[in-house]
Amino acid sequence: MKAFTQIFGVLSLAALFILTGCGNKSDKKSNVLDTDKMSGATTASAAEKTAVLTTYAKIAYASYDKALNDAQALKTAVDTFAGSASQENLDAAKSAWLASRDSYGLTEAFRLSEGPIDAEGNWVEDAYKALEGQINAWPLDENMIDYTYATGTQGTAAGSGTREGDSAGDNIVNTESGNFTPSGTGAEAVDVTTLNADTITALNENGGEANVATGYHAIEFLLWGQDQDNTGREELAGQRHIEDYEAGNTDVSDTDDFSDRRIAYLQAATDKLVDDLTIVRNAWDATNGEYRKAFLNSSATASHNLTSDEALKQVLAGMGVFLKSELANERLKVAVFNSSQEDEHSCFSDNTHVDIETNYRGFWNIYNGKYDADGDGDYSDTGDVSGTGFKTIVDKYDASTGTDITANHNGIDTKLETMTAKATAASGKLHFDQQIKDANAEYRVSLNGLVNDLREMGDTMVDVASVFDISLTSNDVTDPDETQTN
Repeated sequence: MKAFTQIFGVLSLAALFILTGCGNKSDKKSNVLDTDKMSGATTASAAEKTAVLTTYAKIAYASYDKALNDAQALKTAVDTFAGSASQENLDAAKSAWLASRDSYGLTEAFRLSEGPIDAEGNWVEDAYKALEGQINAWPLDENMIDYTYATGTQGTAAGSGTREGDSAGDNIVNTESGNFTPSGTGAEAVDVTTLNADTITALNENGGEANVATGYHAIEFLLWGQDQDNTGREELAGQRHIEDYEAGNTDVSDTDDFSDRRIAYLQAATDKLVDDLTIVRNAWDATNGEYRKAFLNSSATASHNLTSDEALKQVLAGMGVFLKSELANERLKVAVFNSSQEDEHSCFSDNTHVDIETNYRGFWNIYNGKYDADGDGDYSDTGDVSGTGFKTIVDKYDASTGTDITANHNGIDTKLETMTAKATAASGKLHFDQQIKDANAEYRVSLNGLVNDLREMGDTMVDVASVFDISLTSNDVTDPDETQTN
C-alpha cells in the first residue's frame, strides 16, 4: 500500500516508545582486518554482485510462484463454497485464505525496490501496473463493502439465524443495480450492477486509500466479517454468519437477500487476486520475464537494463525502507502506539501476528540467499532456492557488521516467538489486537522492542551497501512520509 500517513498526538505512555538503536551505524568500524582485506579485497567483486542479484531474482520468482499457487487453491475453495454455501465449505475457504496469506507474506520484502510489484513512473509500472495496491492495500473501510455492526452493539453467536445490531447503509453488496459512489474526496461513481474483477478494480482506493475493494483484505472481510475483538472476547473476532451466504436469509436491517452478491464479490476478488499475482510472478520468470532480464542487465531493450550497482542500490534501499518504515513503523509502531485494532493488518481473521512474522522471514530469506517453499528445512526440493545471499558477502568482507546483523536477527526472532506464542496459546490466548492494549504492558514492551530491532536492521542496510561499494544513507532507507508518532 502507499504510505498511510497521519499525525498522532503524544499519548500518556509516549515514554515507552522512545526508539533506541535506530541510527546509522556506518561509521562504527574503520579498521576491520581479515584475510580478504589484508590481501587487498575490501568489497564484493563484480562476480559476487551478480551472484547475489541472481539469487535474489530466483527467490523472487519462487516466492511469488508459491503465493500464486496458494491463491489458486484459495480460488478453488471459494468456487467450491459458491457451489455449496455450507459452514464446512466456508471454513475450508478460510483455511485456504490463511495458507495463501502465509506465502504472500514472504513476498513483501520485495516491495519498495522499484520492482514489478509497486514501481511507479517508469516502464516497469507501464508493464506491470504497480499491483501492490490492488493485492494488499489496507487498512480497509469495511462499511464500503458490506454491512457492519453499529457502534457499541454486538451480534449474536454465529449460526443463530439473527444478527441484532446490523447496520447496512449504502455499500457495494447492497447496491443491486446502478452506480455506487464511495465516500471521499474525488470519488467516482461505478456501476455495480454486475460484480466482477473490473468493477471492484475501479472501486479500489476510489476516493481514498481506505476504500479498499480488492485483494487479500477484501476477501478476508467477506470470509470472516467485521472484527469485534475489542472487548477481549475472542469469540467476537471475525464471526461472519453462514446465513450471509445462504439464499433466502435476509439481513436484519434490510429487506433483500444479498447472498448471491456476496458470492459474486468473493469470486471476483479471488479471480482478480490470481490474475494480479500471475502478472507479478511472470515478471520474474527466468525465460520470459522482462523485468528479471532487465534486473540482471540482459534485456534486449537496452533502456530497461540496470547495472549491478543500480539493482543493488534499489534492492538494499527497498529492504531497508520495508523493514524500518513499513513493517516496524506503519504495521507495528502505529498500532502499538495507538493501542488500536483499527491499525492492525489482518484484523478480521486475527492473523496479524503471522503477517508480521512472515514479512520479516521474507527479508531474512533474501539476506540469507535461501527460500524454503515447503518449510521442511531442506533447500533442495522443487521450488526451493539456495544461493549466494547478502549474508555470505557481508560475512566475508565485514565480519563486524555480519556479527551485528546476526545478533539483531536473533533478538528479532525471540520477540517474534513471544508474540506468536501468546497469539496461539492453548489457553490465555492474546491476539495481536489484545497484546497492544494498555493493560498488557508486558507484550507492549516486547512489541516496542521489536519495533526498535527492526528499525535498526533497516538502518543496517546502509552498512551492507558499503560492502558492495554502494553509497546509501539513513535517509535512503527511511520513507520520508512515514507516520509520525513521537
